[in-house]
Amino acid sequence: MHSQLGQLNSKYYEDFGRIFLNPEDIKTLDVDIDEEVIVSNEYGYAKYILAELPSLKSGVALIYSGVSSPYNESTNVNLFTPDIPEESGLSGAYNSSVIKVKKVN
Repeated sequence: MHSQLGQLNSKYYEDFGRIFLNPEDIKTLDVDIDEEVIVSNEYGYAKYILAELPSLKSGVALIYSGVSSPYNESTNVNLFTPDIPEESGLSGAYNSSVIKVKKVN
């Protein structure tokens, strides 16, 4: 469901400001759940709140996408992807990116 439909996703607003990781990956970061972390790669960086999601495979991060909501201060996750259109030009581009997650000092 598209994130701009605020009336439908209002109970999930906080999730747009979170990065979800596998619990085993969280242990390697020396960061507590609900603590702020910096997520970065070659395209940019942003702060998110760390959350766990046991169903994720180790090495995979989940940040929900969509335009930042006026009701929260989350950064649009597309910041971490290249500005390259989908090849056929018929739909949005779906990209995966390598990111680094670290504790805020």
